[in-house]
Amino acid sequence: MSGLRKTQIQLLLDTWTNTKVFRLAFDYMHAKGEKHATTFEAFKKFLFNFWFGTYSRCSGPVGSSGFEHVFTGEWKRGTVGGHHSWVTYYAAQKAGKINYHGYFSTVSDLAGTFQYRWQSVFKKKGGFLFGTSPAFDFSLFTVCSLMYPGTAGCRYS
Repeated sequence: MSGLRKTQIQLLLDTWTNTKVFRLAFDYMHAKGEKHATTFEAFKKFLFNFWFGTYSRCSGPVGSSGFEHVFTGEWKRGTVGGHHSWVTYYAAQKAGKINYHGYFSTVSDLAGTFQYRWQSVFKKKGGFLFGTSPAFDFSLFTVCSLMYPGTAGCRYS
């Protein structure tokens, strides 16, 4: 990756990692001994590939990333994958691209799971945090994916 795309991604990464919430997340991971969180600058370099490096979806061509999955969503095999940002969901809904089908559950006013159709593609069960900043989501999801990977998930309140 080079040029304008790399510059834009680096600017976004710099913006999000220069927030108080991200610094708290980094300090937590560093204190807990997360192997990539040795220094702040080294960790930022690691995060560039971790979030924006591409991988293959379902044995297809390389072209997806963790950022795409979580923050913008992706379509695969007729279903919506990822799409865990309320900001992206809200923008798509305001543009008339979301058809909400109902909710499964909510956790206080913090998070919820629900069903919807994004344009013509169905999301059987998805969810996100409510009203959080993208920098907060990025920080929390970084902690969760690095410190608490797997099906047990990350517990927070």
